[in-house]
Amino acid sequence: MMSQRRSTLRSSALLGSLLCALGSAPALAGVSLRDIYQQAISGDADFAAAAADRDAGQEEANKGRAGLLPTVSLSGTQTHNSTDQRSMTILGMRGNNYDYTSSSYGISLRQPLYRPYNWAGYLQGQSRASHAEAVYESARQDLIVRTVAAYLDVLLAQDNLDLAQAQHQAYVEQLTQAERLFVGGEGTVTDINDAKSRRDSAIAQELEATNSLEVARRALERITGQEPQALATLAADKPVPQSPEPNDLSQWVAWARSANPAVLALRHGLESARQDVAKAGSEHKPTLDLIASRSKSDSENNVSINTRYDTRAVGVQLNVPLFAGGYVSANVRQAEAGQRKVEQQLESATRKAVLDARQYFLGVNTGVAQINAYRQSVASAESALQSTRKGFQAGVRTSVDILNAQQQLFAAKRDLARSRYGYIMNWLKLKAAVGSLGEADIAHLNGWLAVR
Repeated sequence: MMSQRRSTLRSSALLGSLLCALGSAPALAGVSLRDIYQQAISGDADFAAAAADRDAGQEEANKGRAGLLPTVSLSGTQTHNSTDQRSMTILGMRGNNYDYTSSSYGISLRQPLYRPYNWAGYLQGQSRASHAEAVYESARQDLIVRTVAAYLDVLLAQDNLDLAQAQHQAYVEQLTQAERLFVGGEGTVTDINDAKSRRDSAIAQELEATNSLEVARRALERITGQEPQALATLAADKPVPQSPEPNDLSQWVAWARSANPAVLALRHGLESARQDVAKAGSEHKPTLDLIASRSKSDSENNVSINTRYDTRAVGVQLNVPLFAGGYVSANVRQAEAGQRKVEQQLESATRKAVLDARQYFLGVNTGVAQINAYRQSVASAESALQSTRKGFQAGVRTSVDILNAQQQLFAAKRDLARSRYGYIMNWLKLKAAVGSLGEADIAHLNGWLAVR
C-alpha cells in the first residue's frame, strides 16, 4: 500500500510537470506581425517584381497618348563640295572648278487629324495601365496572405515543438518511474516496454517538429529577406471567433464577382484585347494628318552658289490603303481570337473568385464552431487527465491510462492550435477573394498577438 502511495505521488508530480509544460510559456519579447509585414514589403522579391511591372505598365498610358500628339523633327546638313566641270568648245576643252559649302536646315510638324489606329492605341494604353494597377493590387493582397500564412506556420510549428518536447519529457519521467518500480518488485516489464515505446515515438515526433519549425522559419525568411527572430505569439484567448459580417453568402459572392483583383485585372485585359481588334481593323481605314514645315538652304548646287532659299509649307496629307495582300484581314482574325481567349480567362477567374468566396466564407463559419468545440475538448481532456490521476490514486486506473490521457490532451491542444490559425487564414482569404484585404487587417491581427 505504501508502495502504491509512493507511485501515486510520483505520478502526481509527473502530471503536474506535464500540465505546466502544456500551459502558457513565460512572456518574452517578440517581433510583431506588423513588423514582419513591413519587412516583407521591402524584402519580398515577388512583390518587388510586381511593383516594377506596375511601374512599367503605367507607361502604357503615356505611350498611347503620344500617338494623339504632334511629332516635331529638326534636320540639318552642311557639306563642302568641289566640282570640276569640263566641256568641249570650238576652242577646245574648257572647264571650271567650283569649291563651295552648301547647307540646309529644316523643322517639320505632323499632327494626326484622323488616325483610328492611334485612337485605339490610346484607349488600349489606358486599359493596360489599369490592368497593371489591378495586378499590383492582387500582388499586394497576396503578399499579406503569404506573410500571415508564413508567420502563423512558424507559430504552429513552435506550438507543435513545445507540445512534443513536453510529451517527450513526460514519457521519459514515466519510463524512469516504471524502471524504479520494476527494480523494487512493484512494476511490470509491460509498463517499461509501453513507456519506452511512447518515449521513442515522442523522440521521432520531436525531431519532426524541429525540422518543421526550421522549414517554416526559412519560408518566412524567403519572404522578408531577413533572419527571423522570436515572434509574438497568438494570445490564448484570441481569436474571438465570429461569423463573417454580413453573414450572407450571396453578398460575398457578389463582391467577389465585382471586386476580386484578378477579375478586375482581366476585365481591363479584355478591354485591351478589344482595342487590339480595333487597331487591326483600322489598318483598312484612311488617315489624315496636318503637316507644316519650314526650311532654309544655302548654295544647294553649283548653279545656285551664294543663293539662299527660305521655304514655308502647310497642308494636309491623306493616305488611303487599298490592298495589303490579306495581311490586315489576317491580323483582325488573330486579334479576335486573342479577345475570345481573354473572355474565357475572365470567365474562369470569375468562377474561381466565386468558389474562393464560398469556400472561405464556409471556412470562417466552420472555424467558429471548431474553435469553440476544440476549446471545450481541451477543457474536457484536462478534466479527464485529472480524473485519471484520481482513479490511479484509487487503484482503478493504471499508468497506461495516464499516458493515454496525456496523449489525448496533447492531441486536443494541437487541434485547437490548428483551428485557431486556420480560422485566421480563412478570414484573410475571404477578404482577399472580395478585394478588401488591406493593412488595416494586419493591424487588427496584430492586436490578437501577445509577446512570447
